[in-house]
Amino acid sequence: KFRWSKTEWRKYFMWAPAPLVLIVLARFILGKKWRRLRAKPGESSADVLRPGVDSDFYLVEKHFAARGLERSPGESWSDWFRRLARHENTVAGLQPILTLHQRHRFDPRGLTESERAELRRQVGDWLAARPLRP
Repeated sequence: KFRWSKTEWRKYFMWAPAPLVLIVLARFILGKKWRRLRAKPGESSADVLRPGVDSDFYLVEKHFAARGLERSPGESWSDWFRRLARHENTVAGLQPILTLHQRHRFDPRGLTESERAELRRQVGDWLAARPLRP
């Protein structure tokens, strides 16, 4: 009977995919709405400031970049310092400054205001002692 359509099963099989289509449509429509609600207007991932991006230590990096000794993408600070040590003898004083920078950048507690001021002072002193020559 089933093979020759002598039963009522045929009409049920025709409607079987309908709930699946409704679920897919609902996910598609409501999914867009939820994404719109989650993303706040005017806010992008570039607007979110990562901790330590404003560190004064990046001025030291710019100092060396101006002299043609920029840090390569993906190069760690210690590898960069080793490479700089072959060209410069001024890298030795940077290790304590780097330690403060890395705490500011990666420590969840960050730096206190006095430590931040100390980082700013040490970077300023280091740069003042090594002016760029034209």
